[in-house]
Amino acid sequence: MKYTVESWVGGSIYLDVKIANTGGTLSGPIKFQIGGIMDYADLNGCIPICTVNEFWGDYYTEFDSGVAPGTTATFKVELIATKVGVADWTVMIYEDTRDFYFGSAKTVIR
Repeated sequence: MKYTVESWVGGSIYLDVKIANTGGTLSGPIKFQIGGIMDYADLNGCIPICTVNEFWGDYYTEFDSGVAPGTTATFKVELIATKVGVADWTVMIYEDTRDFYFGSAKTVIR
């Protein structure tokens, strides 16, 4: 997981995640739960295209394409900074309903 550590109000905050599928079948949909950043940034979009929901102060994204067997896929989320401060945020990643990664991040917004 890579992410933007410093931005400005109106600037982008990127979350980049590479996921390898070492199995023999297509993975289920990949989902991100992004918590703790909603007060500091609005979710702007995803590559590849994802669906976005908000619930209890977290952003939820779902990438329907999954990851093909024996490949690595890159998923990117763009947020737009809306408030000066230090955003301490988290990311939980799921395949279908099974979570397999949890990480934390900190972005300074000027």
